[in-house]
Amino acid sequence: MSSSNLRTLSTISPESCTKEVFDRTPKLKKLGIRGKLAGLFNARGESSLFDSLSRLQELENLKLLNSDQTFELQQLPSPTKFPRRLKKLTLLN
Repeated sequence: MSSSNLRTLSTISPESCTKEVFDRTPKLKKLGIRGKLAGLFNARGESSLFDSLSRLQELENLKLLNSDQTFELQQLPSPTKFPRRLKKLTLLN
């Protein structure tokens, strides 16, 4: 199966969340990101991650699993930053 037909990525690192990776997997429906998420968010909750996620027009399920005990997400990005078809968002730690 080519990466352009991939539907699920269950666990990738935050460092892999680039526009280039998401451009190669445009049909993703499920995505899990596990690791130190602090690098993906700034103090206002804005995120380069969500700019990249906008390329995933078919994404329905997103899991963000933080492994950095010192990072605490203060607020989520604006709802307009989430992919349009997103139905389920899971945040852990």
